[in-house]
Amino acid sequence: MDRDSAGAAVFGLIYQTIIEELFAKPLGKELYDHFVLSCNPIYERMVKKIVLQNQTRWLGEADSGKFVSDCFQKAMRTGRSMIGSDPSKWKWGDLHKVEFNHPIAVRSRFLEALYDVGPLEVSGSMDTIYFSGWSPSHPFNSFEGVTLTQTSDMTHPPQLFGTITMGISGHFFSSHYKDQISDWLAGRASKDPITRAEMDKTGFDRVLFRAIPASAVSMCR
Repeated sequence: MDRDSAGAAVFGLIYQTIIEELFAKPLGKELYDHFVLSCNPIYERMVKKIVLQNQTRWLGEADSGKFVSDCFQKAMRTGRSMIGSDPSKWKWGDLHKVEFNHPIAVRSRFLEALYDVGPLEVSGSMDTIYFSGWSPSHPFNSFEGVTLTQTSDMTHPPQLFGTITMGISGHFFSSHYKDQISDWLAGRASKDPITRAEMDKTGFDRVLFRAIPASAVSMCR
């Protein structure tokens, strides 16, 4: 499910359409939204049983082959309306994106511009090693995934390689707020310092916490 893959985009569109056609109308919007958000193992198994094992009780009198064919045609129409008329030029990342919203920026457009990152095209899916799942109730937007990848070399001296979603700091003014986002998107890892000597070489930021005077605390209360 590479973000530059046209085939991945076609697959994602078909899979989303199959889920919608199977469950949205029978369950109704409210129940459907709750179902696909919290019961993904159930609908995934059901799709496999119907499409791969031809267990068609849920479809009633409908033919499973025609059902899949109809879903394919509808998915292609959806894709053309969303990302262009030429499927060979589609990319999974045109549909599948991730956005990082800082909680401090929820009520301020100005802070959103400073703190929020994205939307960004991202690879992966709900059942790939590079996990990046989406809810069929909010098609294609990644809302869960891998935040930290890490490889440990336990030989001597030990080494540690890793990447975190954006960076190791949650503060916008830190140089490490989003310095790892490109590596995270590309699946690259960097060598992390694990000894004090390595940390001193690479440099680090200092954060100073000052105690609030007791008089100020009393005033706040």
